[in-house]
Amino acid sequence: MTSKFAEGDWDQRAKVLSEDEVGLLADSFNNMAEELSSTYRSLEEKVDERTRQIRTAAEVAQNITTISDLDEMLAKTAELLVKQFEFYQASIFLMDRGGRYIEFKAGLWIRYRRTD
Repeated sequence: MTSKFAEGDWDQRAKVLSEDEVGLLADSFNNMAEELSSTYRSLEEKVDERTRQIRTAAEVAQNITTISDLDEMLAKTAELLVKQFEFYQASIFLMDRGGRYIEFKAGLWIRYRRTD
């Protein structure tokens, strides 16, 4: 059981058959196993999220190099952000060279229908 856990079978747990030192050790192992399993799942979720972010950044970079029209490129970028990150809206603003004013340049909003 512990060797299977060490090999990555995060669902392995010890059977607590007594309340003596062996039972206490088994219970402690189960608590540790639960903590490690939870941490491992959390790390997997973070890796998945980072992978999705990198994929989106690559798609945006590809758009920058293949689309010459700035407005079209910004619109496609907003669309990618909404789709890849499951946002309900994304907006892109550009700041003037003096850093005093911002202007809305592109955006995408998704309308959700109520199902009740």
